[in-house]
Amino acid sequence: MIFFNQNQSQDRNFIELQTRLNFSYWIAADLEHYFGSFKNNINQLEYKRLLKQYDIAVDFYKSADISSANLCLDQKKCLLTLKNHVYECLYKELNFFDEKLHDSELEELNIICQIDRHDNFQKKYMYYLHTNEFECYLLRAYGSLGDAIKTSLQLTLDIEFGDYKKIGNTTYEIFKKFKIGRKELEKGINDPYVLEGILDEFAIISSSKTYNNDDVKKYCDMQLEFLELWKDYFLVCENFYCQLYDHNDEAEEQAEINLFNHETNNYLGLINTVSIRMHQFILNKLNIDVPEIEIYSSRMIKSSIDYIQNRHL
Repeated sequence: MIFFNQNQSQDRNFIELQTRLNFSYWIAADLEHYFGSFKNNINQLEYKRLLKQYDIAVDFYKSADISSANLCLDQKKCLLTLKNHVYECLYKELNFFDEKLHDSELEELNIICQIDRHDNFQKKYMYYLHTNEFECYLLRAYGSLGDAIKTSLQLTLDIEFGDYKKIGNTTYEIFKKFKIGRKELEKGINDPYVLEGILDEFAIISSSKTYNNDDVKKYCDMQLEFLELWKDYFLVCENFYCQLYDHNDEAEEQAEINLFNHETNNYLGLINTVSIRMHQFILNKLNIDVPEIEIYSSRMIKSSIDYIQNRHL
């Protein structure tokens, strides 16, 4: 962040509040991902457990008290931008129990509103980031993801109207947007300043002046694994849209779509899992009590080989 390394205590307070907000987001994202995949098979007891964990996410979000924290002005502005964004996500995107979010007639409008909201947040938040740090590469990739999803909505219309020329052009545009996002993530993974920034952040959150090498390695590995997983997610999407109409029959095409859905679902589950564990690690290093939660996405993760072997069982 552009305001780091001016006051160690303020930097530590900033990271604590930032982590509280981000952790609440990822708890809710994990629940929404799990519910969206298994809602027809979730019994009443399980549903109540999901609701209870959503309440934990909301309570942790509310625990981020920015107004009374010792922070510089830019740190407060940055955190308020993040807090407003997480609020919108918790109550307008990740509240899986809200039936209005699952209304098929409103689904496209909801998706466009979500993407626009995320784009608006990213523009505001990136003001506080160096151009070559971890979050900046990630946010630029998220921007490409939003563009790809918006274009995929257009593809659905092109398919409905049977406009084959437009279908080809729109598919190629989606492919290009995923490729741009994937290349951005690769740049981040290979940028030495990203690793330097991660190490600087670890120095802030570590309470001791001498670092445990295992902890440093664990923290760096989790951060870079998070980028790698997103990169692989983008690559799966890129390859899918590159080959979308290269199949000989409908059965082959449907099998490819099913495998694509499995792989992207798997990657999102892995991303949720790694992010939650990463935020738990930071909170523990900051000596913050971490609420006990289940990572529901970890229940869903299966290899593609297992999926292919078992899909006909």
